[in-house]
Amino acid sequence: MNNKTISELINELPPESLPLAEQFLRFLSAQAKQGKAVQGTRAVNGPRPFGLCAGEFVLPDDFDNPLPDDLLSSFEG
Repeated sequence: MNNKTISELINELPPESLPLAEQFLRFLSAQAKQGKAVQGTRAVNGPRPFGLCAGEFVLPDDFDNPLPDDLLSSFEG
């Protein structure tokens, strides 16, 4: 976790990024004023409904099978 303050992080931004940073901070502030928790850039108002993406994709039958050794080693180093 980064121990820098928000001010320090803002001071490190290039000048052309400041308008976007300001827009995002205003968005977060508006969400907080409405009592909405914010995760990333989407407002979260409780648990997500089960089956929200039902029918949008199919998991392959071998989804839970172990990864091949070469691929597994790329994750584990």
